[in-house]
Amino acid sequence: MTFISIEFLLFLTFIVGTYYVVPHRYRWVLLLLASYVFYATLSVQFIPLLLISTAFTYVIGILIEKQERKEQKKRLMWVGVSVLVFFLGWFKYFNFVNDSLRSFAAWSGFDYDVPYREIVLPLAISFYTFQAISYVVDVSRGKQKAERHYGYFSVYFAFFPQLVAGPIERAKKLLPQLKTEQHLDYDNISYGIQRIIWGFFKKTLIADRLAPIVASVFNSPDPTGSEIVLATMLFSIQLFADFSACSDIAIGCARLLGIRLSENFKQPHFAVSIADFWNRWHITLSMWLRDYIFMPLAKGKKKR
Repeated sequence: MTFISIEFLLFLTFIVGTYYVVPHRYRWVLLLLASYVFYATLSVQFIPLLLISTAFTYVIGILIEKQERKEQKKRLMWVGVSVLVFFLGWFKYFNFVNDSLRSFAAWSGFDYDVPYREIVLPLAISFYTFQAISYVVDVSRGKQKAERHYGYFSVYFAFFPQLVAGPIERAKKLLPQLKTEQHLDYDNISYGIQRIIWGFFKKTLIADRLAPIVASVFNSPDPTGSEIVLATMLFSIQLFADFSACSDIAIGCARLLGIRLSENFKQPHFAVSIADFWNRWHITLSMWLRDYIFMPLAKGKKKR
């Protein structure tokens, strides 16, 4: 059941209709079940990994907050981040590293007999791992209280509109919205439907229509220079339409539930510089990289 399907629209209609009928104190149960059902229809074999990652992040967050000394908080933070990165790295980069080591061993004459492994990449592991890391780091920095309600935390971790395609949300923005009672609002419903339709339009009538045109040029044995230039331009439009369509649908679905997700794309083709482009393209990922990788590295460099 993908975003672009009748099954998903029926599923979403049922969830939204039920959401506003169920009492607020039970809505987290509905959202959690909906999120796990949605994920299971796409990648049921990795539900255990999602559950383990959720439980681990929940526990490590509480343990970090209970520590009195900054050094202890930082030590536990690194434990949490390391485990989460290990999960991501094992599934996403094991064979790349393994093949690189095998090539190096063959070049240098060393014995290296670790075999290639057929590893299937778990769906959405990057998105929920990044959210987990941001949560753990924010708790250690004192910017986020460790969530005690396991149900709400699990919904934050696996919220179905943005689980598969983003945007990458911070706990301090999403958790309070999940806990706030949302009421049926015409503006939210109208905006959500329009945003979903716009996402469907970009995906089906732009991205999917441009894909075969671009592929025909790049797969051609002897394309002309003008064809390559045109195909490259169309590919950039196709890529934007494909990625941003998923974000549009995610934002629209969440808005139907009264929840506002972060904007992920802001007309990147109108950027005037590379820096401006990254402020417009996959914005939540760019902000995540800035806050949790570049800024800490820059501060560490200054201390030296």
